[in-house]
Amino acid sequence: GSLAAQTIGYVGDITLKELQANQGGGYNAQSQFGQSGLEQQYEAQLHGVPGIQKIEVGPAGNAVNTVSSSPAIPGDNLYLNMDLGLEKFASNALSQQLTLLRSSAGGVPADFGAVVVMNAQTGAVLAMASQPSYNNNEWIPYMSTKNYSTLLNETGAPLNNYAVVGPETPGSVFKLATATAALNDGVITGSFVYDDTGTFTIGKGANLKVLHDAGGEVLGPVNVSLAIGESSDVFFYRLG
Repeated sequence: GSLAAQTIGYVGDITLKELQANQGGGYNAQSQFGQSGLEQQYEAQLHGVPGIQKIEVGPAGNAVNTVSSSPAIPGDNLYLNMDLGLEKFASNALSQQLTLLRSSAGGVPADFGAVVVMNAQTGAVLAMASQPSYNNNEWIPYMSTKNYSTLLNETGAPLNNYAVVGPETPGSVFKLATATAALNDGVITGSFVYDDTGTFTIGKGANLKVLHDAGGEVLGPVNVSLAIGESSDVFFYRLG
């Protein structure tokens, strides 16, 4: 159904461009080809090799002899780290939260949202939910033009996987990237300490700007670990 639909993705009729780009890969004009998600990412491994049978026919078109045949070879299996129960929980929690935001006093549009649960030690993705979603079964055996048009124009763009693709600014999540870059390049060490006074000033004259911690906090001396844990905006303005 709609569970992890964008992550799993779907297959569809191979396009001319895809056919030309994969010549010699065992595809023909009737082939199915991964169009999104894992189906697209791992198309080469999942595809397998089609079977071929060459048959000799008589004048009337009746088969009289099998000249040669080769069996089809199934594609590889793809095993995920994702947990079914956790995926259901994350998807339901996300849906409930979006509904709550829309119905709250002075409600916000909350047209979409995403949840990713990872193993912090290995990076394994345990759950990846994106809302709104769509029913993946609608692609079997093919998606109707009407339904596809509806999905393209539906509020929240359900075909988009907001866990990995979106036009929104990353916000404080990007502090991890800034910290990692600074540590790797030797700009700071793990013992570097900066005094978070609650404000950071940049520019001069008419271009002078005073930036603040969200919520007006004053966190005082923080190292990179504390700055991430407390989400110190001032620390990362200075680091940037």
